[in-house]
Amino acid sequence: MGGRRANGQGTVYKEKNHYVGQYWYEGKRKIVRIRNVKNKAEAYKVLNQITADIYKGTYIDKSSETIKGILEDLLEARSKTDLSESTLLSNQYTAKIICNMRIADMPIQKIIDKQINECLYKLTSKYSDSYIEKIFMQLSNVFDIAVERELIRRNLLKTKLVIKPKSEKESKKVEALTLENHKKFMRELAKGYDKYTDILYILIETGMRVGEVLALDRQSIDLANKTIRIDKTLTKDKNGKVKLVHKTKTSAGMRTIPISDLLVKVLSKYNLKLGYLFLKPDGSFINQSTINSHVKKVCKNAGIAPTVYTFTRNVPNKNKKKVINLNTSNIHTHMLRHSYATRCIEAGIKPVVLQKLLGHSDVRITLNTYTSVFDQFQESEFDKVSNYLAKMNIH
Repeated sequence: MGGRRANGQGTVYKEKNHYVGQYWYEGKRKIVRIRNVKNKAEAYKVLNQITADIYKGTYIDKSSETIKGILEDLLEARSKTDLSESTLLSNQYTAKIICNMRIADMPIQKIIDKQINECLYKLTSKYSDSYIEKIFMQLSNVFDIAVERELIRRNLLKTKLVIKPKSEKESKKVEALTLENHKKFMRELAKGYDKYTDILYILIETGMRVGEVLALDRQSIDLANKTIRIDKTLTKDKNGKVKLVHKTKTSAGMRTIPISDLLVKVLSKYNLKLGYLFLKPDGSFINQSTINSHVKKVCKNAGIAPTVYTFTRNVPNKNKKKVINLNTSNIHTHMLRHSYATRCIEAGIKPVVLQKLLGHSDVRITLNTYTSVFDQFQESEFDKVSNYLAKMNIH
């Protein structure tokens, strides 16, 4: 009889020290080698499970697709989205780390949880918790794609079988201004420095990224409704040249945020009809490093002392080490964003709300970034519950 056989029909025969199962799938004859069974009846059970999966539509055909191959497809797809160039470069760096794992060139169907855990554990001595989180999330995205392509049934990284390890490195503390230093900073700004002062006001009053502030146009400011619309940013291309992109660091960065009465007062002196808010006299955009230097200057004049970092390095051609002090290393523009976020947490704003205000793509980023700050308020938050229960005569 000619023609193709129906899906799932199959036979089993013996070959040396194992059995071979034959079945049909999408008009093609497939072969599976069945080992570790006692007899032909057990081999048929294995084959029957395969044919049952075919009928149920849960069958997964063999594939040689690898993590590395799926990652390449993922990066190519992301390059055609609205992600900023800096984010794409960061994704590429994370992908490179994954591609150096021993599981990267293995067929994804053959990878087991133990192998993934071993590869992840090797990261703990090299990378921080926040970077391990990035690697874990990107690897999980790869397995999600494999599930969608019907290469595997489930994403192992979303099960209890794979554990995201903790870094051996000391967690980097969020460098934010203390409440007292925050007050000093604001008093210093109130003296009315120069054309950069308003930029610093926006940074510390909104938690916006510096590139987002420097890309603000007048139409994005709505004083009547006390909001700022954030839909573009300044970034640098691979050659280090500043450029404007009509998108934010991530899609979640496209947001409208509320502004304080103080900012309404600061911004009310501007003509808010057309054009960009902050430009150099020649019409070009202000460099982010200029604002960073200005933050250091304001902090110094406000009496906000920097942490002195001390380290040693080898002196060339000499058998001794040189001690180096970096007096301003911990003063930087991003501290204003962290200071805003810290004040929000102190005020009791929920993580999911803070995520939206900061433009984080995932609430886990917010929680991981500000873990130490949230931890400080665990005890006081528990006190709220105790006091409430006592008030309701439950205790």
